[in-house]
Amino acid sequence: MGESKYITCEEYEDCYREALFLLKERFKDVGRPYELDGQRVCSIKTGLFDQPLTLDDQTVFLLGFGQSVADEINQRVRTSAISPL
Repeated sequence: MGESKYITCEEYEDCYREALFLLKERFKDVGRPYELDGQRVCSIKTGLFDQPLTLDDQTVFLLGFGQSVADEINQRVRTSAISPL
């Protein structure tokens, strides 16, 4: 993440795509993002459970980047007042 405390929609989407890329390297199957009840979600098969897990954006960031980066992205979203998908 850069020096700015703000994040643009484009930067947010770049972070999301990068986190999905990292998840695809780690987990058995990562589905395409889709909308569920007005929120973007993505399903992944980890190999640990029979059913895929459904992840929201914050969980994608958490599993892709770790807690500190996920928290930083979330803080920048709140500071910037953007509305991610």
